[in-house]
Amino acid sequence: MIVLLLAGAILAIGAPSFGDMMRNNRLTQAANDFLAAAHLARTEAVKRQFPVSLCSSSEPNSPGAQCNAGDFIGWIAFEDRNGDCVRGADETILRVAGPLDSSIANASDGACISYSSSGFTQFAPGVTPLTHVIFCDLRGLALQNGTDQTAARAVQVSRSGRPALSRDPSLIGSWDMPCSTR
Repeated sequence: MIVLLLAGAILAIGAPSFGDMMRNNRLTQAANDFLAAAHLARTEAVKRQFPVSLCSSSEPNSPGAQCNAGDFIGWIAFEDRNGDCVRGADETILRVAGPLDSSIANASDGACISYSSSGFTQFAPGVTPLTHVIFCDLRGLALQNGTDQTAARAVQVSRSGRPALSRDPSLIGSWDMPCSTR
């Protein structure tokens, strides 16, 4: 009987922590996958000496995957020879990710990151450039228990093209982009 009481007490203490750990791992994976795709797009643009773009896609695993202006539930990095952030039939997909776990939501301020052959971001005509994307779950932008960092993960792409990950609530809050679950 004592063993069962101890096991129950340990489970009662550990279960909430385990749930937070699982949610944190999902957010970290989503943000790191996006960050890796941005790094790959930038590196490939320099290596190939023509533009490479990264955009949201509602069907990233489809052979005919296209960009869409929606949430970054999935994304594709592709050769973008004309730099228009629209994947043509002859433009090769370099990396796909998604769809994200249904518990993860996101907010972004643009539709596409386009890298020039210099590795700097460039503007595609008629397309809002992406500079910020936030991945969050039911906790939104709230601080994580016992820390001064938000549970959400955010990626910022500088004008020079360098993507960086952040959990700083004041930085992410300054973007004025609410992130709520789907």
